[in-house]
Amino acid sequence: MPEKSLFINRFLTLAFLAIFLMSSLTPGISFAVKAANPNEEMLSNAIKNLSSENDVLTTTNDPSSLSLKKGDFFALTEEYDYTNVEYKPWKEILSNDFSTESFESEFFNEKDNDFLVKVQNGFVFLIVGETKWTGFSSDQHLLLLQQTNAKVVDQIPQIKATVVKVPIQNLKMFFEESRALASYRYIEPDMVTRISGVPNDPRWTDQWGPARIHALEAWSYESGNKSEILVAVIDTGIDYNHPDLVNQYVALGYDWQNGDNDPMDDHDHGTHCAGIITATINNSIGIAGVADVSVMTEKVFDQYGWGEIDDAAQAIIHATDVGADILSNSYGFPFSSTTLDDAVAYAASKDVVIVVAAGNDGSVVNNYPAVYPETISVSALDKTDTLAYFSTYGPTIELTAPGVDVLSTIRVESDSYGYMSGTSMACPHVAGVAALLRSAHPDWSAEQVRRYLWFTAEDLGESGRDDYFGYGLVNALEAVKPLPTHELRAILEVPNIVPKDETTTISAQVINLGTTNETNVELQLYINGTLVQSQVFAEVAILEQQTLLYNWTPTQIASVNITAYAVPVSGETFVSNNKLSRNVSVLAVKNYLMDDRFPYSWIDARSGQVLELGDDEITQITLPFNFTFYGTNFTSLYVGSNGILSFVSKDISSYYPKPFPTNDPTYQYVIALFWTDLYPHNNIFALNTTDKVIIEYYNISFYGGLVAGSFEVVLCKNGDIYFNYDFINSLPNRYTIGLNFGILEDYYNYYTNLEGKTDDLTIRFSTRREDHELIATLGVLYNVKVDTDTLINATVTNFGLSNETNVELQLLINGTIVASQVYPTLNKDTNATLQFLWHPVNLGKYNLSVYCLPVENETFLYNNIFTQMVVVLNISMTI
Repeated sequence: MPEKSLFINRFLTLAFLAIFLMSSLTPGISFAVKAANPNEEMLSNAIKNLSSENDVLTTTNDPSSLSLKKGDFFALTEEYDYTNVEYKPWKEILSNDFSTESFESEFFNEKDNDFLVKVQNGFVFLIVGETKWTGFSSDQHLLLLQQTNAKVVDQIPQIKATVVKVPIQNLKMFFEESRALASYRYIEPDMVTRISGVPNDPRWTDQWGPARIHALEAWSYESGNKSEILVAVIDTGIDYNHPDLVNQYVALGYDWQNGDNDPMDDHDHGTHCAGIITATINNSIGIAGVADVSVMTEKVFDQYGWGEIDDAAQAIIHATDVGADILSNSYGFPFSSTTLDDAVAYAASKDVVIVVAAGNDGSVVNNYPAVYPETISVSALDKTDTLAYFSTYGPTIELTAPGVDVLSTIRVESDSYGYMSGTSMACPHVAGVAALLRSAHPDWSAEQVRRYLWFTAEDLGESGRDDYFGYGLVNALEAVKPLPTHELRAILEVPNIVPKDETTTISAQVINLGTTNETNVELQLYINGTLVQSQVFAEVAILEQQTLLYNWTPTQIASVNITAYAVPVSGETFVSNNKLSRNVSVLAVKNYLMDDRFPYSWIDARSGQVLELGDDEITQITLPFNFTFYGTNFTSLYVGSNGILSFVSKDISSYYPKPFPTNDPTYQYVIALFWTDLYPHNNIFALNTTDKVIIEYYNISFYGGLVAGSFEVVLCKNGDIYFNYDFINSLPNRYTIGLNFGILEDYYNYYTNLEGKTDDLTIRFSTRREDHELIATLGVLYNVKVDTDTLINATVTNFGLSNETNVELQLLINGTIVASQVYPTLNKDTNATLQFLWHPVNLGKYNLSVYCLPVENETFLYNNIFTQMVVVLNISMTI
């Protein structure tokens, strides 16, 4: 990070500094200026925002506001000190009453926010985003700093953000007082993370990454334009003296860790990424990068791989401002940050290609900035074209690239060359190909480059885009080959599994990859060979696409072929990409209704089979009958020692529970009875009867020895599922209870009310329709503004098999009925909504409930009431 002091931490020429000092400062006030600091605009912006008259500073935005002495103003800023910095868990900083009583916010939920923040000498660092940039210099801001003993240590004016450090004991006061200022868009902790990487595998003898993405063949068409294309590696720096990088490196970056303009690598990670992109080609030494382009670096991460979110944002903005065409980001933060999001949006607005490593979590995890919509998120591939075991995957993956045992440059003092593995290594492969493409087509926008990388990728896995490989393996050759005069490509987007009797939208697209704007382009959609819809588009411009949407409601359980076909245009000779087909399974998928008020029962299964499971192990049992789960019949079940069961996956040994829903393929068709880190001690039993299967965890222990409790899952022949809890001694920090389909994310149950209900509890899950069943739902914002009208929608749905009469619906606020309505008739599969205009006049938390009174013979009452907490605030802000 740069030297962090308000106004003074940006580069100034000595002449400009002298003029400023002579014209506006009184004796005794001085600045410590780092002449190498790159962002001189922050000081000039601040000066523009302030006027100087004698010894008084006033805000030009609000001339009527009270004036403060300049000495007061500068006393509230601080030159950043790099010593005694610690990284502590955010949840440890928050007190219980602070997190649960004072605020309703994602950053104040201790259970879910297990991330690290920067702390120094009893101060915690926060980032404040403003709606209108003041530089934190208004009288109201200065008063806030004075009241809380907070200090401004850095600013990012391009995204209207200020970094402040606040005494931990005054953190609550800082947020409470800040609510009175309506100028904040957000306040968030200055989160820290480490660069993306996994332990190195044994060295290989050959460099395989560029060969796999066909870089060698691509160089026949384009090898890169070093004088025009600049890639910024935002990482641990670069060893710019490395013989394979010295001729590619340009000194435009900054060391945000140490506050100087010397971003020398002290870790190896950044140098490794830089070599993948642009190690010198044909210099008779070392390796060859993907593209012969220029490279710079922004050093965000230290010698141990740690870095802060504000520095990452500053690095993105600075690299953009000095002219980088492509940003290579091999790191990720575990939680979203408005500061980082704004920085990425800033770069995208300047037509920069932003490539990001997806992460090394081995599952579906959101890492930032990889999931932001402006970025190209990259997963990692091994030499067998298999997704790397460590690679993060999921719906935001756009491309994949080599990421296992990748040979590249490292610091000269570290032996110059070495192998690393991680999505960190996959990311620069894609950045290198993007550099080739920008060299070949300097007139293309960043979005055109991004989309063309999609369209020319080598499709792996399922046809079309998938969650493992995105659009496929980045292909340098296909990306830079000369474009044909005429070429259309069909794209098809449809789920692999769709529910019977429900409407699914199929998206078919035609893309123009030729050099000619095409007219009268026809796109057709077929289901099992029958044309169901077609559309003629008057024009499809170069590198543009047109979309056909079709709403499909399948009525039969079947495997269905769906095909998109772009009719060839005149002169088009290569037509293999004009057609794309996918096979789709139609299933009778139903969601389960969950009831934790069902009468408690227990079936002792210890007379059955002992499942001899060790720690983190699984075994398979045979079911005595076909059991239907999310529309599919199963005859066997995998039982895991950690309280999780699956009908399809043999890999459910993880002791780290995931919240539901998850589309991680490992956890499709899953039952989580009490998924946490358990130790079995041969105390897991399976008992089969003619109409039930019972899996009992008896006196099971947490890993480490403490008894967890006794609990069981009962599978009934009629399709119902029961979770029975005899007792649970204590609740761990992380556990998951519920059901997960895993293919369509709307189909799941996630039980979160176990607190206080750990003994003699039964939860029933059922898809069977009752004769009489009403469901209450509530539509209202979680946060509303005080003294403002807020619309509340209370709805009752008749989910039963019978038409109902005289259905009464009530809306309650803090237990008091504020509105009610009786509906003379409510037919099955219909609903009715009661609207109420609420005008809260007091700040605080309110419990809003919608309750539909049970009708005659209605016994399943779990869904008759729905309650939601609403927070009434005096301003709209995100913290």
